Amino acid sequence: MQHTIHHAHAQHYSTEISSTKTKSGFIAWCENQQSNSLFWLAAIMLIQACVMVPAIWFALSRVEMGFIFRVLPSIAIVLCLVTNLAALPTKITIPTFFACLVIDLFVLASCLVQML
Repeated sequence: MQHTIHHAHAQHYSTEISSTKTKSGFIAWCENQQSNSLFWLAAIMLIQACVMVPAIWFALSRVEMGFIFRVLPSIAIVLCLVTNLAALPTKITIPTFFACLVIDLFVLASCLVQML
């Protein structure tokens, strides 16, 4: 009975989150999503082209922003279109989509700050 209760090794756990583990875990998750690639293609096009771009262009039409703020959303939609139309794997399309969302949210937040 003593051998079943007593553990010969001690386990050490780290509470730190390594950025390399997080990045590699995210890329591994993206690779596992390859079976859902058609869903991701539709979701990316729906969110980017039908929601984000019209919202950003509407916000840009209401405020006077610089030329770069009009170019950034265009670059973001082109990046999403190119990665999806080229049928690249999801380990490329999903991170590209999230990067484009960050760009779009930055432009949208800048417009909202300018409106205030």
